[in-house]
Amino acid sequence: MAERRLLVWGLGTFHAVSLVLLLLVLVYSAGGLGSALQGLSTALGFLLFGALWGTSWFCTGRAARRVASVDLTRGGGVVRTGGAADSMAASRRPWVAGPVWVLAQGLLWGGVNGVLFLLCLVSVAAVSLAASSPGRFGGTSGTGVELGAVFYGFAFAFGLGGVVAFIVGALAGLVFALVDCLLLALASLAVAAGSPGSPVPVPPRSGG
Repeated sequence: MAERRLLVWGLGTFHAVSLVLLLLVLVYSAGGLGSALQGLSTALGFLLFGALWGTSWFCTGRAARRVASVDLTRGGGVVRTGGAADSMAASRRPWVAGPVWVLAQGLLWGGVNGVLFLLCLVSVAAVSLAASSPGRFGGTSGTGVELGAVFYGFAFAFGLGGVVAFIVGALAGLVFALVDCLLLALASLAVAAGSPGSPVPVPPRSGG
């Protein structure tokens, strides 16, 4: 259990840092990194990274739990943990056992991660708008902004952006699932090569 928690923590951190680095590279290549950093305070930057790390950690843990609940060594996808409903559901998806099941979880929880992070962005934007101009809310005159209009505006933006966020997050989750499988396979090979039971090469004797 502790090993899986450490693995989830490591993979979630790897996903969050990789996404931030990719975003920085894209913004820098577009020439807007300086203006973007000028409009971003240190506290807000830490808050957004913490939100991204939290959603990545949560979704990575859920995906790892779903993968660990299915015995991938059997073609039928036998559930190791769970009730009869999970066993019945696993018997109906024999085609997803193995790597396909892992990639499917990457797609699903990557999309969920995108939606959750978008929700965090919308929440931070709403709080920042309310904190920066508290006198603008609650009024119905020309100088005031009705709170209900702002709420529906953010809800509409979240509804449209949620679809895009799910698609982008699903694609990123698929890529991370592939990368994670490769890294874990390399780590398993390294551990197996360094185990005490592995053969140790004997240097040849020099001729006398």
